[in-house]
Amino acid sequence: MHLEGTQLLDQALMQDMLATRPKDDLLVIIDHKGSRSLDAAAYFAGHGFTNIRCLRGGIDAWSAEVDPTLPRYTLE
Repeated sequence: MHLEGTQLLDQALMQDMLATRPKDDLLVIIDHKGSRSLDAAAYFAGHGFTNIRCLRGGIDAWSAEVDPTLPRYTLE
């Protein structure tokens, strides 16, 4: 499943964002359970980004609480 408008945050994208993205643009970070997105948000905040949000509980919580049609999965 892919959420419209999202991109996989890999090292290349992070470096591109640091170099080109306006620091005050909205940046929403989503991961599976919500914990790693906090680390990524702290990283971007440390590099001057000022408008960062994380999806509390991650995509798993979104599936459980907002959109039950979104398949849930477990990470091993």
